[in-house]
Parts: sequence; structure tokens; C-alpha cells
Amino acid sequence: MPNNNHPLSVNGAWAQLLTDWLDKEQLVAPELRHQLDGLRPTDRINVSLWQKMLEEAVGLKPEAVAPVVDIGQLVQPRHVGLLGYLVLSCQTLAEALVAYHRYESLFYNSQVVEVFGRGDYVRVSWPKHVSAGELSDVLSFVAIVAFLRRLVTEQNLATKVGFVLPQPNQETYAALTAYFGCHVLFEQNEFFIDFPVTHLSQPLHYSDTGLTTLLNRQNKALLNATLGADPFEYKLQQVIARLLPENRASLKEVAEQVHVSVRTLQRRLSMRGLHWQKLLDSTRMALAEEYFADQNLSLADIALLLGFSEQSAFSRAYQNWTGQPPGKVRNQRLGLIN
Repeated sequence: MPNNNHPLSVNGAWAQLLTDWLDKEQLVAPELRHQLDGLRPTDRINVSLWQKMLEEAVGLKPEAVAPVVDIGQLVQPRHVGLLGYLVLSCQTLAEALVAYHRYESLFYNSQVVEVFGRGDYVRVSWPKHVSAGELSDVLSFVAIVAFLRRLVTEQNLATKVGFVLPQPNQETYAALTAYFGCHVLFEQNEFFIDFPVTHLSQPLHYSDTGLTTLLNRQNKALLNATLGADPFEYKLQQVIARLLPENRASLKEVAEQVHVSVRTLQRRLSMRGLHWQKLLDSTRMALAEEYFADQNLSLADIALLLGFSEQSAFSRAYQNWTGQPPGKVRNQRLGLIN
């Protein structure tokens, strides 16, 4: 069930989407730009404020039929922050939808989406009460479809899209129908997008510099951590690094990934003088040290990448490993404190 313990908000990286649209349309908007430029990728923006920003932006182009469609189509993984990179690490559309469901709180600061099968299609839905405002709601749907279209060959992804919003004028309705390429319904009991089951096995294909940077940091950290180690140990750490963000880096799961039994994996670790928990901790610590250098990642993001359910759990673990709090170490590495 959705977890709404936190007020709905979007991350600061999402605001860059609006900045990019202003640039594309060559709109000056000094006050709005000043507000947007002051946001860091890890900042949180209340959805009511975000709606006001959108209203101000689209008001600059009163002649446009559906400007949020133009804004949403500019979406890139960097606009979604860590959630985007976690989705990009998936291999199929089905995995991408599951990852979005699992990590949605990274974006909205709350989990509101539900994903479930209905015969020959899968529905991704949001309850009616989480509406962030008409422009924001439409933009979110446009961006989701635009994001997924960048990942798969099939471009007609959805079979039906539903909004709780009132029926728009004919021009706007036509623009939305043309964009989504399917039935678009209004005045529904929930927000939803329906995807055919037959599309879910489609492989993802995408090359993104942000994801490449993240993966390069992982590889650099693992190479430094396993200098002098044999290829088997390095392979294990690669598997652990890939499974950590999904909180699946267990002894059993890693054994399955390297195609051996749990007993065989434990024996091979013992032969090398290794223990599973120490290997897991050393992998996490090496990755943490490398992630500290990326200013776009908050400590909460790093905690998730390392397979911790919350930042406080990561902080306790890191202090046990090193005797120092991660925030202090990171600030020292970035030159923020002596």
C-alpha cells in the first residue's frame, strides 16, 4: 500500500527539466530562472511550489496548446536523479516498472504508485488524492512515457491513460491523444497507465553519461578494493555491487548469480581466508568511499546504493567500519571542512 508518511515533493534535479525547456524556447524569465538556479539536485520542492513554477512557465507561452507535453519530452535520467539511474540499470521493461515502484520515494519523498497485473495488461496507478495539480500531473505522465520510449524499441507503449482531471478543451485533448498514441480518459477514479503484458519482456537499451559515471565509480572502487585478489573475488564484488541497490546482496542470491551452491561459495571463500560478512562490508565501504566524490549523490542516495534501508543504518555501519561519521569524511574529501 502507498506510504504517505511524508509530504509529497519532488527532487531538485526535476526542476532542471523546466530550466532546459526555458532554454529551448529561449525564454528569459529572470525571476523564475533565479528560483530554479538556486536549487541543488538533492533539494526537495513541495509539489504546490512546483505547480506554481509550472504555471508561471507555461504562462510565458499562452499560444501553446499543451506546453507540458513539450516540457515532458525533454526528460533525461539526470532529471529524475538516482531513481533514473536505478531504472536504467534494469534489463527489461518489466524490471524498470518494478524498480520505479520500489524506489519511487527517492523522487516524490513518498511511495504512492501501485503496480499490478490485470489479465493481458499491467496497470501503474496513483490514487486520486495525490494529485499535485493539473500541470504537474500531466507532466509526470508525459515524462514517464517519454523516459520509457528512450529505453525500448516499441514506441506505442501504453494502451490506455487515465486522469482524475476534468475533460480539457478539444485542442488539448487532441494533443494528449496524439502524444500518448492511445485512449486518454479523464474524470477517472485514479491516475493510471496501462501497459500490455507483451511489452514487458522488451530489453532496455540506453547509453547515459550519468549512469556510465556511476558504473565507472563502482568499477574503480572494486578494482582498488581487490588489488592482488583473484578473479573470483573480483567477480563476487561486481555481483554484490549490482545487487546492493535492490537490497538483494545475500549469500544465497550471490551464489545463484555465480552459478554455485551456497555451500560451495562458502567453501571457496574460506579457501581464500574470506568471510561473507567481511566481504560484503569491505565492498560497501569501498563503494562508499568512491560515491563520496559525487556531489550529485546525497548520503541518503549513497545509503540506498549500498543496500541500506535508510541513511541512519548506513551511518551506523560506516562509523563501525572506520570510527568516523560518513558526513564528516565526505565533507573532508570534498574540501568543505579541514
